[in-house]
Amino acid sequence: MNSYVFLLIGSVLIASCSQIILKKSASKEYSSMIREYLNVRVIVGYGMMFISTILTIFAFKGLDYKNGPIIESLGYIFIILIGAVLLSLPFSHIGELRFIDALFTSTSATCVTGLIVASTSENFTFIGELIIITLIQMGGIGYMSLVIIFFLFVKDSLSLDDKRATKLSLDLPDLHVGAFIKRILLVVFTIEAIGAIILFFQFKEKYELIDAIWYGIFHSISAFNNAGFSLFTDNMIGYRSDTIVLGVISFLIILGGLGYFVIIELHENKKFAKRITIHTRIVIIGTVVLILFGMIIFLSIEWNNPKSIGDFSTYDKILNSFFLSVNFRTAGFNSIDLSGLKDSSLFYSTLLMMIGAGQGGTAGGMKITTVAVLIIMVF
Repeated sequence: MNSYVFLLIGSVLIASCSQIILKKSASKEYSSMIREYLNVRVIVGYGMMFISTILTIFAFKGLDYKNGPIIESLGYIFIILIGAVLLSLPFSHIGELRFIDALFTSTSATCVTGLIVASTSENFTFIGELIIITLIQMGGIGYMSLVIIFFLFVKDSLSLDDKRATKLSLDLPDLHVGAFIKRILLVVFTIEAIGAIILFFQFKEKYELIDAIWYGIFHSISAFNNAGFSLFTDNMIGYRSDTIVLGVISFLIILGGLGYFVIIELHENKKFAKRITIHTRIVIIGTVVLILFGMIIFLSIEWNNPKSIGDFSTYDKILNSFFLSVNFRTAGFNSIDLSGLKDSSLFYSTLLMMIGAGQGGTAGGMKITTVAVLIIMVF
């Protein structure tokens, strides 16, 4: 067996032991903050993490990604566990936080589901929120994208086996892995930056400058990655009449759900000099149809329901039904109390959740293209 495999396994074991040591340190009480962060356990723990990182770098110099799906699956589990440990440390949360709750939050953030058992704003510090949004970004983009960027930094180029494994893992259209991932990251960060700037100007009317900047960044990343995590205790209910906030978050969710292939193709073909592919047409048409379908269904069912949108103005009913349709299909934000929805609305919402969004995007579900193929086969 390749000696680099043993090197990688050793680095993982060292990293795991370091987390146990840091967890033991966090469970003790100290007389001062200096002793809390500068004691033997903390120094040894972070020292082992540094050694593990160095060993991993050397290991990847001699390893090929022949088992891409296996590495990806184990990698997600590893990221979730690391995230849970970091969230359970004292500097990440406010008050008491059980490890199972930290593990659930880490899993939900990495898998961009939006489910929470602890309030993101009330139970986590700024560092905790930063860890959560980092997990969301890694889960949305796909941590394998970041791994490949790191791998390209370590190696001059990828071997054919590396490219094939990465293509399979990330569902890429061809073997031009490095160039395509760089374009993905450029598109993602550009869209998220634009969304953060617009949201900042809306949030600064209610919050201080620093808070408004952070809220803009957090909600932009959470929306584009279809995560649904919010720093507001009532999610988006406080902005249910704000067209800009709900509109920006909705379009970030839609763009993330379209998929990187669609966004990049539309950007490169913005003058429509070439005919767009069937995949892109199916995703765009399917997205529009599903959003309109959901909006019309929710409007017709909830129009006179005082527990949801019954007391809203006509414009707000349309706005919130649109927001609801977008989020039920791929994300987890809400601008109304979902417990007030009728059972029939919840039934249709499960259909939208099941279908999801586009292939290669940040959303879940069966994917629009899959449903389209099934419909074509049936009819």
